Amino acid sequence: MDLLRWIILGVGLVVLLAIYLHGRWRAGQRAERRSASADVPASETLPEIRADRAAEPTARELHGQLKSSDENAPSPVPETPAPSESAASPAEEAESSEEQLVVLHVAAQHGSNFTGAQLIEALTSIGMYLAEHDIYHFDLETPTGPMRLFSAANMLKPGTLSEAAEEDFESPGVSLFMQLPLPIPVGDALGVFVEKADSLAFALGGVVLDADRSLLTPNRRQALKVAVSR
Repeated sequence: MDLLRWIILGVGLVVLLAIYLHGRWRAGQRAERRSASADVPASETLPEIRADRAAEPTARELHGQLKSSDENAPSPVPETPAPSESAASPAEEAESSEEQLVVLHVAAQHGSNFTGAQLIEALTSIGMYLAEHDIYHFDLETPTGPMRLFSAANMLKPGTLSEAAEEDFESPGVSLFMQLPLPIPVGDALGVFVEKADSLAFALGGVVLDADRSLLTPNRRQALKVAVSR
């Protein structure tokens, strides 16, 4: 009888020990998960964009509309360029004439929206203005006069921003797009483009995303610079 009692007591102790060890293991796993999530910087987390991607115009669609209207406009009579000793070689001309569309987005964070008043104030604060196709444009002053550097459109179809003045207007963000080549060095154009995107995001309290809607981290900024410079 005493032997049976000791056997039952031993089995009970083993069961209690197993339950205790399993509980410690589960607690350790939960602590590791919390620690891993806390180690991710807030700046690396992507904002939740509530916009339906099917309802968003692509920058290429918007640029195509601008390009089509420009092609339909009467062309000025070209001036015959004066001979220059520093004329570019055919290879350089071919490289500089290669078309490339650079796209960035400025989006609201955590699934929120910008109001129309916020967008108008922020866009105008960085020197943009509402013009053709009801979207905003930024012109860069050059020795030969103002030059269109980039444009900004609503992330939601049809992309127009003329309705931003309406009281109930809201949008998850704006798409910025710049067509290359331009009559200025690519590095200078990209520098101003990214700087203005950063300024716009700061004014709105939003974030800058790349063309794939990923946060524009320092690594992605460098990758963009390399891609544009090719």
